[in-house]
This record gives sequence, structure tokens and C-alpha cells, in this order.
Amino acid sequence: MKPRDIRFRLGAAFGLLVMVIVFVGWQGVSQLNRLHQQMQSIVEDKWVKVQLAAEARYHTALNNRITMQVFLLEDREEINRLLALRVQNSNRITELYRAIGRKLNSEREKQLLAAVEAARTPYVESYKQALVKLLDERKRDEAHAIMVQATLPRLVAYFAASTDFVQHENDEMNRVARLADRDFAAAQQQFLIWVILASLITLAIAVFSTSRVTRETSHRMEAEQSLQQAHDQLEQRVQERTAELSKEIAERKLVEDALRESEERFRGLSAGAQDAILMIDHEGKTTFWNAAAKRLLGYSSAEVLGQNLHNLIAPARFLSAHRKAFPKWCETGEGGAVGKTLELAARRKDGSEFPMELSLSCVRVGRYWAAIGIIRDITERKKVAETMAKSEAKYRALFESSRDAIMTTFPPDWKFTSANAATIALFRAKDEKQFISLGPWDLSPERQPDGDLSKDKAKRMLGTAMEQGSHFFEWVHQRLDGEVFPATVLLTRVELDGKTGLQATIRDVTELKRSEEKQRQLELRLHEQQKMAAIGTLAGGVGHEINNPIFGIMNYAQLIQDKLPTDSPLQKFAAAIGRESNRVARIVQQLIGFAQPKTETHSPARMADIVNAVLLLVASSFRNDQITIQVDVPKNLPEVPCSEQQIQQVLMSLLTNAHEASNARYPGADANKVIAINARQVEKEGAKWLRVTVEDHGIGIPPEIAQQVFDPFFTSKDRSKHSGSGLSMSAAVIRDHGGHLAVESQPERYTRSYFDLPMPETKTT
Repeated sequence: MKPRDIRFRLGAAFGLLVMVIVFVGWQGVSQLNRLHQQMQSIVEDKWVKVQLAAEARYHTALNNRITMQVFLLEDREEINRLLALRVQNSNRITELYRAIGRKLNSEREKQLLAAVEAARTPYVESYKQALVKLLDERKRDEAHAIMVQATLPRLVAYFAASTDFVQHENDEMNRVARLADRDFAAAQQQFLIWVILASLITLAIAVFSTSRVTRETSHRMEAEQSLQQAHDQLEQRVQERTAELSKEIAERKLVEDALRESEERFRGLSAGAQDAILMIDHEGKTTFWNAAAKRLLGYSSAEVLGQNLHNLIAPARFLSAHRKAFPKWCETGEGGAVGKTLELAARRKDGSEFPMELSLSCVRVGRYWAAIGIIRDITERKKVAETMAKSEAKYRALFESSRDAIMTTFPPDWKFTSANAATIALFRAKDEKQFISLGPWDLSPERQPDGDLSKDKAKRMLGTAMEQGSHFFEWVHQRLDGEVFPATVLLTRVELDGKTGLQATIRDVTELKRSEEKQRQLELRLHEQQKMAAIGTLAGGVGHEINNPIFGIMNYAQLIQDKLPTDSPLQKFAAAIGRESNRVARIVQQLIGFAQPKTETHSPARMADIVNAVLLLVASSFRNDQITIQVDVPKNLPEVPCSEQQIQQVLMSLLTNAHEASNARYPGADANKVIAINARQVEKEGAKWLRVTVEDHGIGIPPEIAQQVFDPFFTSKDRSKHSGSGLSMSAAVIRDHGGHLAVESQPERYTRSYFDLPMPETKTT
């Protein structure tokens, strides 16, 4: 065979080998590129939807915080500004969900997005309803109840639906990544098979060609045998080297393809990333710059690649520290920022600075270290944090400046965890440290007015508030100095630092109770006056009917006296008839005057006249019960300005109580069955008063009820016969006169009731 034929055959064999390798490589690269593009398209689509959903959740969180701020604010202008911002956020949320809807590909995604929108609609309607109650109708409690009972549960449902959607997209991306890894592995395996097949074909061609050449050259002359052997050995070496080179080429091709694939995947991921990703070499020069870095910092890849990165984007105040640490990093790959996430500042191309979050890691490229940095703009996060700090400061200011006592408590021990200044003052604690060592039952008497133990009842109230979200009730508290006072308590469920507890708002209603008590007293007095008016009307009618025959009897008695001789024994009977008839007429007139209400103002009156008028009405009943009345009311006592009718009613009430107490101790006649009435002047605090005292020796008042005798409707007697309003009404009348009513008593010894009225020169408040 001629050398030219050998070269032709070997050239054809190697040409075929190159074609096979090129075809195999082209097929492998094409398949890998196609798989990479499919994966990149799917991941980008899923990632965009995840980002849109995250932004919608972010705006929803802002709207929820704005709603809470509206509940805390009183400034209408600030509220309107927040509401306008909320409308913008709501419109943005709607746009985001519409954008997501346009990108949906599967029925499952559509179902999840529909669930999100279905959960969002009642949540939006409930907080709108709460805002209408709060801002338009001014019903804060109802608005608060709507927020707690409707809006918050619907917000949780809405967030849960949104989380399901995002989780579905993440699961889809993970599934696509697993499929892509599987397809890449299959493609690599197929590519390896093609390479092995190509190598086998090449080896077969080489063996075939070599065998042909060897067989044809074996017929050469014996003289050329040694040369042929040398040629064969050389040819064999060439073949072996060719096989080695083919293997090396195949292996290098695999490595290059793997590197190219890895680089393409990295570039694809970095191109779609929202954070800036960049890389510098051991000289500080930029070697990688993704699209997000261009958007964030303003430099294009052409402007930064090969340039010193720190000189471009680092503020001048950081350069000195960088120059000191850079040599050590170049040598060891270690540094204060490596492997950490730091909050720093960066400079844009236009010179403006912005806060950033830097995550820095190092890799070794050949003999040198390279640094990879991920930069995230945290401007909005800083603004949100600042807004939250301001909101917290505003809430703290409202908390501290509130006139109501506000405190927080958390299970399981329900110890207080915070308290405002009003709380410390209300319970008279030394400071907040002392207060937060206590629980609700430590600030209560042992039992509540209904007899329940305060600790047991407090736990029930706490449980109700935790279950229902809020609970309002009345409670009797006890200050740390032991003073007991009535209060209203509003318990509201709150969540702080991931813990669920209660905020308590306590208001001392002592003054309110006193006002209510005064109102009840006034109503009671009005009721008594109405009763007296009815009795007066009846007594007036009866009195007129009695007066007519009495006057007739009086006239006839006078006629009899006039007709009889002066020495007639019948004169004394006629005179007695006239005296008794006249006394009956005076009693009737006094009864009419006592029972009928008058509109007269306070005018000077003699206490002796008031006492005599009352005794005229009760003397007969006292005589019937064998009660002795001792009167010591000097007629020369100064007159006092008063309402005669009202003072008569007070004196009548005191005498009635003394009458009943005496009968209770002495059912029959007894030397101690005496009721004493006296009046005299006294001096108190430099002022002159007129004191009227009624004293009896009846059963007295037990010590356990002595403090209750002036309470409205309290009575120790049969309620079917007594309303329990006598002493409370009498005390109110004396207070209206600027005076004071008091009772002293020792059981089975005496009861002394007295009232003081100011003399004309006394100034009262």
C-alpha cells in the first residue's frame, strides 16, 4: 500500500472520529441548554408569583398596623392621612392579585388564589365596618369588638390562604428543580454513553486501519523488516497516544460542559435575583455584576467589571478599614465581615447613599481568594422599623398619659408585666417594680360583694376574656394600703412578643357610685314627697269633712254654756266639750299642714314650735303605749332658717324609731320607757349650731349594722311594713339644710339620735 493511501485512510478515519465527537457534543450541549432554558422559565414564573404574593402580604400587614393606629389616634387629620394610605395599599394589593391571576397556569393555582381572594373579602369588609363604627358612628367599643371578634380571625384566615398559595409555588419550584436535576443527570449519562460509543468506534476504526496497514506491509521486503518493525512500533505509539488524547479530549469536554452548565445556571439565577450579586478577585477588582446590582447601584457591567469595587460603591468613611483588612483577606480568605450579614451603607452612581444588608462569603479560585457579596436595599425596612418605633412611642405615650389604670398580665401565673403611672397612683404602689410582683387577686379583698372568693372569681374573669377576646365587668379592688374601692374593669386579649395575654383597663368609679347614690336619694325623696302629697290630699279632704261637725259641736257647746246659768253643774261639761272639740280641730289642721308638701323656702322658725307641732300628732299614740315624753326645748332659743315641714318630718322619723325601739324592749309599762327630746346651742369649729336630740332606752342598734343605718332601703324591721328609707331620707334633708345627722347607740341601753342645724351667723359649704 502506498503511503498516500495510508494517509487517506487514516485521515478518513480521524475525520469520521471528529464528526462523531462533534455530533455527540452538539447533541449533549443542545439537550442541556434546552433543559436549562425550560427550568429557568418555570422558576422565573414561579418566583415572580411568589414575590407578588409576598408584596401583597406586606401591604396587608401595613394596612393592619394602620387600622390599629387609627384606633389609638384622636387627630382626625392624621386619621384621614392613614386611611388614604390604607386605600392606596388596598388598591396595590388588588393590582398584585390581578397580576398573579394573569400568570396562573394550573387549576390548583387558580383554586388557591380564589381561596386567598375569598378570605380577603370578609376581612376587608369587617375592618371597614369597624372603621365606620369608630369614625362615623363614634362607637369605639363596638368597633373594638368587631376588630377582635371578626377582623382578627378573618385576617388569620386570609394569611393562612396566602401562605398556602406561596407554599404551593415553592413546592412547585422545588419539584421543577428535582425534575431538572433528574433530566440533567439523564442527559449527562446519555452524553457519557455517546462518548464511550464514539471512543469504541474510533478504537475500532484505528484497529481496523492498523490491521490493514500491518497486513499489507508484512509483504515488504525482508530487507525493510527492521525498518518496518520500527515503523510499526512508532505507529503503535501514535495510536496509543491518539487514544489517550481522545480520552483526555472527552474528559476535558465533560469538565468544560459541566463548568459551562454551572456558570449558565449561576448566571440565570443571579439574573433573576432581586438582590445585587457581585464578585471581586484578589486585587479587589469586580469580576461579576448581575442585573439587580445595576438597578440598585446605577452602574452597568461595562462600567464596573475590572474596576476596584470599594472605590466605586463604598462611602469614604469605610475605605480606611477596608484597606487595613484587605491584605489579610487576600492571604487567608478571612475577615471580620466574612460569613456574616451586616447592615452597612453603600453609595450609588449618583452619589446618594442608602442602607444595605451585606452577606459576604469567600471561595478559592485557583491560587487566589475571591469574594462573593449579596447586597439588599433595606431602605423600606428601615422606614417600616422607624414607623413602628414611632407607633410604639406614640402607644407608650398614650399608655403612660392615660388617666385610666392600664396594665398587662400573662398566663400561666397571671403576674402583671407592665403598668402605667395611673396604675401606680391608683393602687398606691411605690413603683412599677413593686406592682409587677403582684397578681389580680393581690389587689382585691378576700371576697367580692357576692360572696365569691376574689381569687377564684378573678380566674374566671381572666378565662372569659381569653376565650371571648374581651370582657367588661365591675369589681371591688383593694389598694396596697388596704383601702377598698369600686371599679370597672375591661380585659382585652393582646399578643406581645409572640405571647397571648390580657391588657386590663381599670377605672375607679367611687365618685360615680356616689353620684348614683345621690341620684337614688333624690329619687327616693321625690317618691316620698309624692306619697306625702297623696296623703296630704286625702288628709285635706278628710280634715274638711271632720272640721264641719267639729265646728258644729263647738258652737252647740258654746250655746249650751250661754243658756245655762253660771252656777249650773253642766257648765263644766259644756266647757270640756268645747276644749276637746277645739283640740281636735287643731290636730286636724296640724295633720293637714304636716302631710301637704309646701314650696316655701327656708325661713326663720322656732324649734319649740316645731317640736310642739310634732308632739300634737304623736302624743296620743305615746300615751296609749304608756311612753313618757320628756321635753326640754327652751322657748328663748334663737330662730333657725329652715323648712318647718321638712324638719317636722325628720323629728317625726326619729320619734317613730324611738317609739318602736321602746315598745320592742318594754311591751308594757316601765319606768325606763321614756323618750327625751331636748334642744340646745353647741359650738363646733368656731361656729354655732342648734342641736336637737331624741333619746330612748329601747333595744338599741347592734354594732354590726350601725354603719348601715343611713344606707337607702336598709332596715332591721319587717320590710312588709318599713321601706328602710327613714334615716337615709332624714340625713339627706339635714344635709340640704347644711347640717349633720348622727346616731349613737349601745344595745339594750340607749339610742341617741341628734341633728345639728347652722345658726344664722354660721357660714356653711
